[in-house]
Parts: sequence; structure tokens; C-alpha cells
Amino acid sequence: MHFKRLCLSACLFISFFFLSAQEYNVAYKEKDVKLKLCPNTTFGKQIKSDWVLKNGKTPNFVAEAYYKLPKKENINIDDISVMARSFSSMEGIEYYSNTNNKYSVLYPECYTVSDKSGKKKIADMTSGSADGKKIYILQNDNSFGKSVYEMNFKQQGEELFFTSLNLDSLHYGIVTAVKAKALKLTFLINNAGSELEFYVLVEGDIASFPFIDDFIKDSFVSRLDAVYNWFRKNYEEK
Repeated sequence: MHFKRLCLSACLFISFFFLSAQEYNVAYKEKDVKLKLCPNTTFGKQIKSDWVLKNGKTPNFVAEAYYKLPKKENINIDDISVMARSFSSMEGIEYYSNTNNKYSVLYPECYTVSDKSGKKKIADMTSGSADGKKIYILQNDNSFGKSVYEMNFKQQGEELFFTSLNLDSLHYGIVTAVKAKALKLTFLINNAGSELEFYVLVEGDIASFPFIDDFIKDSFVSRLDAVYNWFRKNYEEK
């Protein structure tokens, strides 16, 4: 019965995610995964080039999501860059919890820290251009616990590109869901066209265990959509 409830909740969540994303591509335990949704922009071409260099050796979990938002003419890439670095505003954002079959707080804690140790909380580093900046943040995930993430930024023209890498292992109960440095998220935000484009790529070697295998996979998909909704809310309220 528990297994049936788990499968049902996972299916309901995936349906919600797919409706939220304008386009999506999820591959699990597939070989030689191809990127299908990456925009043909300056940084988009870099993502594609880096992917080709992997020569088919991709992690066991790959997810892409592509969104478009109506462009706000009064917002430029510098404004978007500030939003993307306002990590403390992620504290309290919600996601759909497959475990509880309801919306729950995703990050009870989320803030910028001074270094990879994660011991010292500091103000969000939002001043100036994001280009070339390396920022460390601490996130206390509702399901996977605390981890420090290394964020690396590039900013050029009306385009923002940044990556996130977990520096600590992520755990689900006694299970190590993802080892340190085994989960990478890539974000691309393009403000150059008639609409604002938001692209996310998730690459992770995630644990595979009977009964919770799909739950862990779907949990990472849920976080992808939650982060987009956080950005969309900030963008629409700007």
C-alpha cells in the first residue's frame, strides 16, 4: 500500500512539473543522453559544447526544463543578476512533497556564506556584475538536509549563466542520495529576445534503491520547478 501511494504521488507531481515547464526532457539510467532544449545563445552554445566533450559519459539522471516569461521592458540583465544572487529570498519557498502529498517548505534555511565551510552567514552578494563571481550558499533541504553549494557566474550582454555544485553529500534518512560534487545544476537566463528565456539543466549521479528509487529522482525534478517558480515570482513582482 505504501508503495502504491508513493507511485501515485510521484505521478501527480511529475504531471504538475510537466504542466509548469513549457518544455521538458528527463532521462534516467539512459546512455548517451542528448540535450534537446538548450537555447542557441552565446552561453547556450557553450553548454552544448561542454556536453559534447563528455562523449556520452553522462550521469544517471539528466533533466532539462525550458520556460518563457513575458518580457518586462523595465528590467535588464543587471536586475536579473541581482535576483539570481538573492539566495536568502529562497528561504521558505514551497514545493510539492511526495512524502506528505502536499505543498511543504523546500528550504527552511537558505543563505549566502563566506566560504565552502558554510560556517559564517553573510549578506547576499548582489552588488555589481555577476560575471566571474564565485559564491557559496548553504541550503537546508526539507528532504536531503544541509549542504553547501558552490555557485559560479558568467554575465555577458543580456545573458546570465551560472552553475551550482553540491560540496556535501545529500541524504534521505540513512541513505546517501547524492555524493558530494555529484549534483550539478546549470542555469541560463536570456533577456535578449522578445521574451525572457529560462533554461535549467540538472546532472546527477543519484542513488538507486528499491522502493525509493523513483522518489529520489522525482524529488530532484521537483526542486528544479520550485527554483524556477521562485525566480518567476521575483521577476513578476519587480
